[in-house]
Amino acid sequence: MRLTGLLVNRMKQSDDRRELALREIEHSQKLSSIGRLAAGVAHEVNNPLAIINEKAGLMKDLIEFAPDFRDKEVFLAQFAQ
Repeated sequence: MRLTGLLVNRMKQSDDRRELALREIEHSQKLSSIGRLAAGVAHEVNNPLAIINEKAGLMKDLIEFAPDFRDKEVFLAQFAQ
């Protein structure tokens, strides 16, 4: 009887450890998915912002080099902010 009880207890402990390990793996996979999602969102936001930044730089260069650009000081003041 004792031997059977001991074996049953060990099997239960083993099952509990396996269940805990599976829950931890599932949690890690969820965190990994959230990380990939956040990286994708950041990438999708940064691309348009980089394009806007480059276009703004081009506009600044064009304004600076155009000698007859009307309101040149107003536009260049906006870039200084």
